[in-house]
Order: sequence, then structure tokens, then C-alpha cells
Amino acid sequence: MGPNKARIRHYAGIDPSKRKTGVALITLRDKEIHKYTSLVIAPKELDDIQLLLHLRNDVDMFFKKKANWELLTGSAIEGPSLYSVNKSDDLGQVRGVLKVVLADGSKNLPHTIPPASLKKFAAGNGHAKKDAIVKKAEECGWGRLTEDEADAAWLAEIAWALSEKRKLSRKQIEAIDGIRKMTFQKTHAAKLSSFNL
Repeated sequence: MGPNKARIRHYAGIDPSKRKTGVALITLRDKEIHKYTSLVIAPKELDDIQLLLHLRNDVDMFFKKKANWELLTGSAIEGPSLYSVNKSDDLGQVRGVLKVVLADGSKNLPHTIPPASLKKFAAGNGHAKKDAIVKKAEECGWGRLTEDEADAAWLAEIAWALSEKRKLSRKQIEAIDGIRKMTFQKTHAAKLSSFNL
């Protein structure tokens, strides 16, 4: 790498929702850190495939423009809560489409982060309230955000922490260790099941 060529990394986060999806991006260039968020709002008249296309296009365009059309280094999306049942099929479709956006635009597959892990990483408590998540994001240099943007910001922070060594609090380290353990167990189970066809 030449003397003027900085190593640039991009970490993305998405808090999926049918009507208000929070998106966030962290761009790192040497010691410079830039943080961006947006709220992708879907008009109420859109539903079904039109809604999914709108979300896909707007979220994809946000990341491409902010990352200067480069691939993301890492990404994370909020998953359903642990043991959740009767989740809306609509939200599942939204999450699926947005995971594809991240997979298409990334060097690596996106991480799916349980809400409790996000809360623990952000505020040190897996049961933290939304206002605590927002306040902690502001203290972390994100500025004033909506609840959806704050969740997305913390998901981008988690994607960064999963990819690079950085200074973290004890609770954040515990959250990252828990996410890694979950990912290993899912991957290990998938490999085992492929032998039992």
C-alpha cells in the first residue's frame, strides 16, 4: 500500500421495520472515524412487493452513496427476539430482503444480532430501555438519533467490534463473546446436519 493510500473500512447496521427502518454506517480511514445514519420511511400506501422493493432500493442506495460505492467490510442486522413466536410474516420478509442487500454489498455475510445482545452492547443491560440506547449512542459520538437510528448505529458498532480489535467495556466484550458463541453453535450445527441427510 502506497504512502497516500489509506486502508478504508465500512461497517453497516440495519434496524429493520416495515415503515421506519434505521440504517447506519461507520467509515474508518486510518484514525478518522465518520458515522452516518438515516431513517428509511416507507409510505403507508406501499405494501407487499412494492414495500420490499422500496426498502431494498433506498437502503442499498444509502450504503452505496455513503461508502462511495465500495463494498462493506462488515454488517449486522437486528434479528427477532429470542424464543419469539407469532412474529409477523411481513417483518420476516423485510428482514430477509435487507439481509440480501447487506450480503450483496459486503465482503462478508451479515451478522444477525438478537435484541438483547444489542441492548447489552449499547447500554450494558440486555433489558435496557430505548431512551438509554439513544442516550448511549449520542455519548458515543452519533449525535441525536431516533430510536431506530440508534439501534442501527449500535449494530454498526457491533459489526466493527466483531471484525477488529478495539477498546470495549467489559459488558460489550461479554456481548460480543455471546454473539460469537451463538454464531459458532449455528455454524457447527449446520455442518453437522449436512452429514445426516
